[in-house]
Amino acid sequence: MRVRQQAGAVAAFVGHVLVAPVRDGRLRPAQWHPALRLLAALTLVAVLAALAHIIAAEEMRGAGALVPVGPDMYLPSAAMPMTSIGIFLAMTLLQTAALHLSVPLRVVSLVALAAATTGTVSQTSDDGWLLWVPLGSLLALVVFHLVRIGRRFSTVEVLVVAVLVFCCTQLGMVDADEALRLGFETRGMVLTTQMQFVWMLAVPALLAAGTALTQVAVTSGEAVGTVASRRLGPLGMQALIGVLVLWRCWVSVMDFAGTTTDLWLPDLFGTLLALALAAALAAPFVVRARKVPDRERAETGALADSFGGVSYLLAALATLWMVLPQSLLGVQALLLKLEVEGPHWLWDLAEIPNQALAPSVSRLVAGALCLLPAWRLAGRGKWLGAVLVASFMGPQVVFLLTTLSPEAPLGFSGEALGLWLQLALLATVAVVAARGANQRRLAALLAAAAILTLHDFRHVLENPLAAVIGFSALAAILFGVTWRVLTDGEFTHGDSRSFPQGTRVLLYLANILFVTTVVMFSALTRDATGFFDISPWEELGDDVFAYPLYFTAVLVALFVAAVDPRRDETPQSSAMTSSVRSSSESSTRV
Repeated sequence: MRVRQQAGAVAAFVGHVLVAPVRDGRLRPAQWHPALRLLAALTLVAVLAALAHIIAAEEMRGAGALVPVGPDMYLPSAAMPMTSIGIFLAMTLLQTAALHLSVPLRVVSLVALAAATTGTVSQTSDDGWLLWVPLGSLLALVVFHLVRIGRRFSTVEVLVVAVLVFCCTQLGMVDADEALRLGFETRGMVLTTQMQFVWMLAVPALLAAGTALTQVAVTSGEAVGTVASRRLGPLGMQALIGVLVLWRCWVSVMDFAGTTTDLWLPDLFGTLLALALAAALAAPFVVRARKVPDRERAETGALADSFGGVSYLLAALATLWMVLPQSLLGVQALLLKLEVEGPHWLWDLAEIPNQALAPSVSRLVAGALCLLPAWRLAGRGKWLGAVLVASFMGPQVVFLLTTLSPEAPLGFSGEALGLWLQLALLATVAVVAARGANQRRLAALLAAAAILTLHDFRHVLENPLAAVIGFSALAAILFGVTWRVLTDGEFTHGDSRSFPQGTRVLLYLANILFVTTVVMFSALTRDATGFFDISPWEELGDDVFAYPLYFTAVLVALFVAAVDPRRDETPQSSAMTSSVRSSSESSTRV
């Protein structure tokens, strides 16, 4: 009987952490246009082929010829067709989706393609049709965008866009193949030029993938609280909370042991300032939502559900603008090929993303843009997304201040954040002990302690993949991409006149293919220090974009434990009733 109970607890935990997110985020192709189902099948084949290249990267590099694609960077010759197919299919999906997007998004997609096109033709040795056909095709695609304004999705769109994108991106390889027959290897340079612009389109997905480990840690921590509230009594839960609290106290002590105060005090002050700013930004939205009777409830599960869309939107707004200045590099290269001296301000604009203030400012602007619609949503009772955005902006203000004044005694670190959250956990334990511990409070307190603990061990999930692939950063990104692909399909379920389902599906497929192609290229070139290194993006996603979910989930769980909105429960005496109620709600949520 005990074995059966333990098996049931494990099954409930797995169902909460893995089964429910995948089930809710799965695709529903039965509702799609037949052309979309065909495109989805082609995308699946391309993704599986790319994954096979990633797994066999070491063997491919050792068994065949290597093509130079940059300084001290080589791509297996056998992988070049798959890389070209990934670029072509992803661009086709994006441009088809862009036909039904708003004007700003249309411009971004066209500029990205224009940059890839001009960069490609600048590498050709022919000034004839191999130069003017791609440029003419690009102009024809712009005209096609204008023609299709206000029209519904059709199969003809896919065919026309596919032909035009092929002419824009793939004709340059014809010249490269001809040069190869003459003894000149230019294929790598053409492919690398295209990948530079494809890379920028994949950055939001790379950042979102970097948050997946924290997502799993938060969901797992919530599952611990939920399952334990069903299986354990008050004494068992209190014992488990005590163990986790003691462990976290030990971790916090070890984080700062052996370091001087001048090293960790700035991080403590800066992190506390970031938390205070986040609370100040979130407060108006919470107050506005409290006036709505059926508002979102303060639950870590609902918070994790909101995070998927919020994190990707923040990542896209904070990085996609870089496509515009960087695209000027392709224009400048084309002007040099035509022996036309371009203005110097083109180079100055292209260098904007490399300015020291650019990252913090762009992230703050992205957060501010997200807060505008969040205010309307708060009026309908949906406040969790606004809290996540505010939690994202708080640390960005600190980062901006430290950039403007490097000597200021401010900083932000995961260790300092963990210490402040640990102190909040201890304070909440004292409050619960003073007010009385019912089962709901204990479940929330256990969830907070479990999230804090599991967040420390989140990178364990990437170890099995790292053993197969050989790169820990690549394994983390691949895990994140797989997780987001399996759980973000809910984005495709919606349908509206301004954002039809067909466009959602095409964007979802293009996003998958962009990031998979980029990860494959990075794995095959083994670029660990240059432009195509994915490690910084994985770390940025984990350290910057995932922290809002991490500390907001802990604080929400501590709020539930301390306040306990269910005033009708009495401490301890109603533990069994609370457990049954919590179990019912958890089952509904799963």
